[in-house]
Amino acid sequence: MPVVRSITRRVASAVVAGAMTVSVAAVGQVLWGAGAAAAAPISQTVTTSNIVATKKVEPAVAHPGETVTTTITFKTNGGVDRYLEYLVDYPPAGYVLQNVTGNVWRSAFGNLNNPSLYDGAAVQSSTDGAVSLKWTDASVALALIPGNGLLNKTPELTFTYKVADDAQPGPRSTGMSFKPYADSRQDFNPMTGLAVQVDPRATTTEVSAPATAVTGTPVTLSATVTPSSASGTVQFRDNGNAIGAPVQVSGGFATMSHTFAATGSHSITAVFTGTATFASSTSEQRIVAVTAPDVATTTTLTVPTDAKTGTSVQLTASVAPSGASGAVQFRDNGADIGAPVPVSGGVASLQHTFTTTGTHNIVAVFNAGSGFVGSTSPVRTVLVTEPAPGDISSSTTVTAPANATVGQQVQLSAQVSGAATLPGTVQFYDGNTAIGTPLQLVGGAATLTYTFTTAGTHEVVAVYSGGSGVTGSSSVPQVVQVTNQGGGPGTGSAGSLGGIPLFGS
Repeated sequence: MPVVRSITRRVASAVVAGAMTVSVAAVGQVLWGAGAAAAAPISQTVTTSNIVATKKVEPAVAHPGETVTTTITFKTNGGVDRYLEYLVDYPPAGYVLQNVTGNVWRSAFGNLNNPSLYDGAAVQSSTDGAVSLKWTDASVALALIPGNGLLNKTPELTFTYKVADDAQPGPRSTGMSFKPYADSRQDFNPMTGLAVQVDPRATTTEVSAPATAVTGTPVTLSATVTPSSASGTVQFRDNGNAIGAPVQVSGGFATMSHTFAATGSHSITAVFTGTATFASSTSEQRIVAVTAPDVATTTTLTVPTDAKTGTSVQLTASVAPSGASGAVQFRDNGADIGAPVPVSGGVASLQHTFTTTGTHNIVAVFNAGSGFVGSTSPVRTVLVTEPAPGDISSSTTVTAPANATVGQQVQLSAQVSGAATLPGTVQFYDGNTAIGTPLQLVGGAATLTYTFTTAGTHEVVAVYSGGSGVTGSSSVPQVVQVTNQGGGPGTGSAGSLGGIPLFGS
């Protein structure tokens, strides 16, 4: 047994009574939620007899689901070889063994991992999580810790663990123990210099919301939480105020339907509150511009039931509510009649002369401005015939002051001639805009009191509708120069006279 005696002599000469020494090397800070520093390793070195053992844990701060390695190395502080019979690693609670790797020279001959890295299987205890390795099964094949005079055959063992997905955050303890040949078991558990811990797993949250919304109409708010395995709830917030109750996260998503009650700019965020193993996170804001819903409108149309070719008639559309903005397009059998007429005070009017006989289906289409919904009137039918051979022609003249002032009343008058009896009405116009309502003739005349609201050049026209036995007619435009009080210039008429047919003299 020469080899055994040699080993025994080396071991016996190395067993020296003395105090145990401990040193710690921590690379980086170990703080709760320490960010980049959390990935740094931490190590502690202990010395007993002439054996120096170092345990390194990387990273020192881990998260559920992450991989952590523990590396244990041995060396001597003298020239005498030592041997290990077994080694026990005590990992932090909740760390599950994946595998053990490393390099160990077996026996005094220094056979690398021969017959194996260790004897039997690395088994993790279900009680305290300890992982035990041994080198006692094979004959004369203990784990060598070479003295300083030998080649570099320092044993190194790496234990790879996965932090359990349900590992609760908080500080952990870790340690190790080993038994040298011909020596007592050396226990270093816990190793107080190894400050390891588990932090909640970091998360990120993104919120999705429409760029625009309308009060009273529901929209969908959604949040995406990464990783998708994160468990917890999402609280949606509007300008910092909670929207309803928190929503449970499922598969990394949380959604809710929300109806805005107020107009304006709304800052939407999603706040994820994780369970114990997941950290909370807040999304960046998303701005939603909320407006009031467009107001529905109704349009009605007033037209005569019959008309004569060549004779002007008035088409009038009334839009409700009266404050609706937009313009009305009159149509005859589907074809546009002139240009759209702006709505003012809920009314749009147009003088129109039919050029063909027959049945004409007239509609008024309201093209709404911002905040309103367009509408179309019911169809109104006008039967158009040729004037009778005996119809008398009419002529119309208008009288208006050459000058006027904004905000001050003036008199507009129309005189119709051509027949002893003049049925029908007169409609005054300022540009294309009807002034007031049609007026009945009295003694062939009609008078209107009117106040100009804008300065500038205004063209006033009087249009006689005609009637039974008498044709309609339009006056020559009368120009009125309207100034602001104090004499300032202005913008002029509401429009040109292109849309008003002129009849008569």
